[in-house]
Formats: sequence, structure tokens, C-alpha cells
Amino acid sequence: MGSPEAGHLRAELPRNDGAPRTGPRRADAAENRARLLAAARRLARPGAPASARDLAREAGLSAATFYRHFPTRDDLVTTAYAEQARACEDAVHRAVTDPDPARGLRRYVHHTITVQAEHPAFVAAFRAAAPAPDPLFRRDLASLVGRARRAGVVRPDLVPSDVLLALAAGSSVRAATRAERLARSARLADIVLTGLGLAPA
Repeated sequence: MGSPEAGHLRAELPRNDGAPRTGPRRADAAENRARLLAAARRLARPGAPASARDLAREAGLSAATFYRHFPTRDDLVTTAYAEQARACEDAVHRAVTDPDPARGLRRYVHHTITVQAEHPAFVAAFRAAAPAPDPLFRRDLASLVGRARRAGVVRPDLVPSDVLLALAAGSSVRAATRAERLARSARLADIVLTGLGLAPA
């Protein structure tokens, strides 16, 4: 169900004059969509969703622009979650297709912990909304761990659930500035890698 303010804010939408869209206008539309998705990641809170008006304001856009891209606040949030799921799948797929299993796992751990440190509230909300990893993600993670074990670069008893449990620590990274969060997430990633039996780079 959408935001109750939708009916009022939709009235701000301009009429379509039928004019063809130009290249720059398409670029502007893509940028605005990206800004709205970024705003959704910044304002996400488990159990306390931001309103459409708040999201538009956070993105520096009007409510009319918001509704040109997303019919409701829920549509924006769902799209943000879907993009996060694809990003998770892409990250583990890049790792599993890396010719060097140690490098692939190392990069995956650093990437995942960094993402959690940058947007901990959004990741928490994402997990609450979709707690079960996608089957494709599970398959690639199992393949990644299996390759690392066969190469002898991790502890021999490592299983995919161990990796997920270790990576969950990334959401606990807190600091006053982004630079500090990134520094702490890098240190945490090295500690996690050591626990998995893989030496940091």
C-alpha cells in the first residue's frame, strides 16, 4: 500500500505535453532516479519507513519528480531492495568467477563489509524485508567456499553459513565520519579473513 499523501502530491504532476524526450532529459531522469534510490538507502530504518515527501526532500527533488519515477514510496523501497539483492548476487558472482579463489573471497569479504559499514540501517532493513538469501546467491557462495577449500587457502571446515555469520559483523561498524567507517570496515574485513583461515592481502 502506498503513502496516504500520494493523492495530494500526485496533483503536483505536470501534464504530459507529448514533446519527445531528448538525450539530456533522459540523462536527467536517470540521475534523478539514482538520487531517489540513494535517498532510500540513506533514510532506510527497519520498521520506520520514510515518507515519500521525506525521500524526495532527501534527494533534493520535488514530490512531482518523485512520482514521475515511482508511483508510491513502497515502489521506491522495493526497487532499492531489488537493486541491493542484485548487487549481492553480482559481488559473489564476481568472486566465484575470479581465477584466484583466495583473491575472489578476499575481495568479496572486503566489498560486503564496506557496503554494510556505509549503509548499516539500509542493510538491516533489507535483511528484515528479505531475510532468506536468493538461491542463486547461495549457490555461488557455496561454490566460492568450495573452491577456496579445495585450493587450501581457508580453514578446511569452512562452510557458507560461517561466511554469512562473519560478514554480519559488518553492520556493527560505527564511526562519526565516512572515512572512519571505511577504515574500521577494512580492519574488520582483515580480522574476518583471518578467522576464515585466509591471510589478508
